[in-house]
Amino acid sequence: MGYGFAMCGRLTLTANTVAKVKDLLPDVVVDAWMGPRYNVAPAQPVPVVRAGVPRRVEWLSWGLIPGWASDRAIANRLINARSESVADKPAFREAWKHRRCVVLADGFYEWKTDGNNKTPWHFYFPGHPLFAIAGLWESWFDADANVQVDTCTVLTTEANALMKPIHHRMPVILGASSIDAWIGEGATPAERAALLRACPAPGLQKIPVDRAVNHTGNDHPGLIEPVPEPPEQGLLAW
Repeated sequence: MGYGFAMCGRLTLTANTVAKVKDLLPDVVVDAWMGPRYNVAPAQPVPVVRAGVPRRVEWLSWGLIPGWASDRAIANRLINARSESVADKPAFREAWKHRRCVVLADGFYEWKTDGNNKTPWHFYFPGHPLFAIAGLWESWFDADANVQVDTCTVLTTEANALMKPIHHRMPVILGASSIDAWIGEGATPAERAALLRACPAPGLQKIPVDRAVNHTGNDHPGLIEPVPEPPEQGLLAW
């Protein structure tokens, strides 16, 4: 379905212990944790923290379905939201005002395009701690199934220096001190918008990984193991 090369289109959740959730968000309630996962794709559940007392880890389907949508298909196109236009786009502007969240992950994949070659890269922090990606969520009523469905999207921004050789966009990774300002209602729209920038390059790491990650059915630790980076097209091998 083309998810593999969307920005940002795959996540990892290898940090599957409650302790690592508490390292990032000490006061969050964790009722259940699914993992480890090495290839989380759109339409699958991702761990989300929304406003609430107490705040909890909840599992929402990745791919936003606005409340006004006629069917689920729109979720395939709304796995990401551009931070520069999120306040104005009909699919996102109400969630931007009232339904913000963070999506938890310990890594993400992006693909470098060189001619006909697409090489997957894994991005993560040393030790694979969980981090928070700025997100939005919505509730949608599925009349056919007679059920309320909660979904989410992740926000992207211009790439930092580490990401630029691979892709021009990256997910908005929030520092722990910014999570409350993003989720809560205390910050002004301008203050929230100021949070939506690339994280500093130092600390974030990247490695080329096996193309097996392209297939959503593959989900094993070997997907985050480094492989040799293929030579750029047009270079002679001597």
